[in-house]
Amino acid sequence: MTNAAGCDSIVTLHLTVNEPSYGDTTAVICSSELPFIWYEHTLNATGTATHTLTNAAGCDSIVTLHLTLYETPEDVVEYDTICPGETITWNGETFATAGEHILTLQNENGCDYQATLHLHIPDPENFVDYDQIPAVSKYGGRMVVINLNAIDSIFGWRPAEGDVKWFKVVGEVDNAFDALNGLGDPAELDEFVHTGYYHTALDGSVMPDSYYALIVHEMVSGECQEILRTTVLSSGAAAQAPQLVPTIAEPNDQLRILNLNPSNVTEVRVFNTSGELIENYTASEATEFVFKAATMQGYYMVEVQSENDKVTLRYIVK
Repeated sequence: MTNAAGCDSIVTLHLTVNEPSYGDTTAVICSSELPFIWYEHTLNATGTATHTLTNAAGCDSIVTLHLTLYETPEDVVEYDTICPGETITWNGETFATAGEHILTLQNENGCDYQATLHLHIPDPENFVDYDQIPAVSKYGGRMVVINLNAIDSIFGWRPAEGDVKWFKVVGEVDNAFDALNGLGDPAELDEFVHTGYYHTALDGSVMPDSYYALIVHEMVSGECQEILRTTVLSSGAAAQAPQLVPTIAEPNDQLRILNLNPSNVTEVRVFNTSGELIENYTASEATEFVFKAATMQGYYMVEVQSENDKVTLRYIVK
């Protein structure tokens, strides 16, 4: 160039060209880890995403994520039974004690899932009274029925009808084992009345006595067995309809619903006179349920539903 004095002016430029940078990264996750957050991106499926940063030279730096998603397996629940003194190998682990055994496993893609084994070991020396395997009174005390679903949930086993024998209580229930095997004084033994999943009177009348079922639980190997006894129930008492007490209350007073069937889950719903649902409760394994009366004065309806049975009760807050 020429400067102000007319002399040559030489200017030298030193130019540095900085290159942008690019990078790839990969991630492999299981569906249980969703959502996957990468910078400001939220990813919920297999795919790619790009993000722009600034590198040390001040140029754009573009990073690409390649995400692979594998489905997490559903948890596994299994039931099994072994004889006393035996062991069972399950998913590579050996167990010899009854109860719930929980393992954390991985599938071929490395996703964790939980496996639970409910292991039952029978007691061949005694009969067992399982409250969680109840007999249920139905149709106003005209039939008693065993709970097959409860048995299956504990043992993973459904007895044959020939394995279920019904008895009417004559003396002490403790002689149930003697009753099954015909041991002792016949006059003192509980009376055998029927074989099968349920018992009912031939003429369909109400059965006023107390009953229970004995179930012979024999292992597949045939090397051991036990005798299970359902809960003893008085057919007439079990058939009583739910009852609400008191029916006249002050605000927030304690109310009780009586005569619930402990074998079933009972839904309790409270409505005001406009039909609006104001309370919703669940009672499980209970013969009665306690709740508080409404705070506002007026009439209230209480709907009590258990299996296919539903009754509507009423109370007043004064």
